[in-house]
Amino acid sequence: MIGIEFVKLFMDEVALASDWFDETRQILDKAQKVTIVKMKSLIARGEKVKITANDELKVLKQHLKQSRSWSARAKKIKSDEDHSRSLEVKALMDEYPNLLIELPDEIAALKKATSCYCLCRECHSTGLMVACDVSVCKSVDFLSPAC
Repeated sequence: MIGIEFVKLFMDEVALASDWFDETRQILDKAQKVTIVKMKSLIARGEKVKITANDELKVLKQHLKQSRSWSARAKKIKSDEDHSRSLEVKALMDEYPNLLIELPDEIAALKKATSCYCLCRECHSTGLMVACDVSVCKSVDFLSPAC
């Protein structure tokens, strides 16, 4: 009887490990974005897998760390800051597609930070903006009426 129970427990562990590996490989191979909650859950499950999962687990943890670092940098950007941050915003926007974790709030804030500037590099709260079609405005889509 003990042998049968042991085999059943072993088969259950193998099934859990197999499910975890399949899910992890799908995310990693397809560079599929997941929520931070999903990533934490996947890491927690991977840590419980009794079959060695070191490589995949290390990669998941690396992606979580990278996303947390990116998120912290993104949260430092304010939409009312000056132009000196625009290069940092662009760098963050360029890095985002490489993250495996969805960060919709941070992306929305960065898009807002890049969309409210006009030629004067100030954010105008009036909401009224004029589209610029002149070639000198290639880096600016809109101008405030004052500018």
